[in-house]
Amino acid sequence: GPQASWRARRNPRIRGGDSVEAIVAELGAANLDSRTYNPREWGRVIAFSSAHALSEGDSSLRSLLEQCMELGSKDIAISFQMMVTHIKLAVNIQHIRTMRAQTLQELYDAEIAPLQIKPSYRTFQHWHTTGTKFAALAGGGTVYFLVLVAGLGLRTSLASMPGDLACHLGNALRHPDPDTMIGRTIIDKIIPVIHMLRGMFPITIDPLFPSAILTSHNLPSLIDCADIATSDLFFDSFIFNTFRLVERSNSPWDQQQFISSDVPQQDSSVRISTEVINTSYDGSQLENRKIPMPQESAADTVWTERERELVANAEEVNNVDSLRSKLESFYVGGVKPADSYIFIPNSLVRRNQLELRNSDQSLMAYICGSLPNHLRSSLMTDLILSFGDLNILIDKDTNQGTQGNFQAVHFSWYNRQATRGLNAPTHVQPYMLEKDDIRFNYSQLVPYISSETLKNQALYEAVSAVFADLFDWIKEHLKENLPAEYEILIEVARELPCNS
Repeated sequence: GPQASWRARRNPRIRGGDSVEAIVAELGAANLDSRTYNPREWGRVIAFSSAHALSEGDSSLRSLLEQCMELGSKDIAISFQMMVTHIKLAVNIQHIRTMRAQTLQELYDAEIAPLQIKPSYRTFQHWHTTGTKFAALAGGGTVYFLVLVAGLGLRTSLASMPGDLACHLGNALRHPDPDTMIGRTIIDKIIPVIHMLRGMFPITIDPLFPSAILTSHNLPSLIDCADIATSDLFFDSFIFNTFRLVERSNSPWDQQQFISSDVPQQDSSVRISTEVINTSYDGSQLENRKIPMPQESAADTVWTERERELVANAEEVNNVDSLRSKLESFYVGGVKPADSYIFIPNSLVRRNQLELRNSDQSLMAYICGSLPNHLRSSLMTDLILSFGDLNILIDKDTNQGTQGNFQAVHFSWYNRQATRGLNAPTHVQPYMLEKDDIRFNYSQLVPYISSETLKNQALYEAVSAVFADLFDWIKEHLKENLPAEYEILIEVARELPCNS
């Protein structure tokens, strides 16, 4: 039949589910009628304490980094200033990377690593990511929206929003749908507070762009954050690695009555040499490219149990030389023989590193047993506490059968089965599009996070925080020992929406 035609939607498709809804509800609690929260007082605190300081001081990359390292306080004024500084830092980084065609890692190695006092790369990367997210939020609700974030103590939680949720929240703020609970809360509670704050005190931000870039984006030399149109021009020039924010809806933003103010240093690991073993395995061989297990569920279960028995009875190697000798004759004609396995015990790789290479020198496997004890000793405890359930792990003898369920949560990014925009109009923001009589998945327009990440955001944040040192160690270990594979991972990761 004929292909369905594209058309513009009346309101944008806002994605994010419970995560965005809960945040909008909490922000809406700080409305003009609230007796618990006082956004007017928050505005006064920021107006008298830090509003003028935002445009002062050296705007170089080094200076901005030093400011970020100093801003650690949780009070409202400092929290607000930190968010704006992170935006300025992200803008500065974006400009330098564009001019030099550098990756974030290359920029860090060239400009930050040589400094005597410097943040770690992870901290530098975190500031860049949070600056991008705060820019998306300010792009949606203006910089004055960050006053609400600071007053409610949401800076940390919003900075840790996974994926491109910050952009979706920014879209919801720019174009609130009055027929939804999110849109109604934004219109009735959040926008009036933002207008009140705009009338209390002016904020201007030096965008840190050279004059040529300012001219190309029709930007003035000073950004007046109280001017919504000018603010939108500034934040629309920001690169979020996804679509720019939707156009602002005029009715809820332009018809509001302005309200004036009433006046541990990590232990270094011992350097361990890596044992490299070359094999004759040829991944291009047809037999090696076939899926070995049957595709029927019942037959697959039988096959799995049979293979487990073979593995349990596999010949064990006692040292690296024995493993090297076995592998020399293991692959016949570059093909893995059926029904054959080699058992590599933990004792062989404990405090050692083992690298197996295919016949074309591509990586087959990398086994590392050199994880420092201060990281290894608490892994199980940290995992259990992250789930918040002391009974999350149960000992089970799998030889006694496969019955019983267990919890599995996948914190994944997907970039497959993406919705295609063939023949879509280029002048309409993608989230303002739909197809005649056809539903399509808006979440798949760009790389997207799994629904399990959205449903388990608290767990995701806990795991990310608890295992931060472990992830840092793995990253540095891969960078040092598998540089080619590491660069491939970095190439993919740096294109994720919101610089996640």
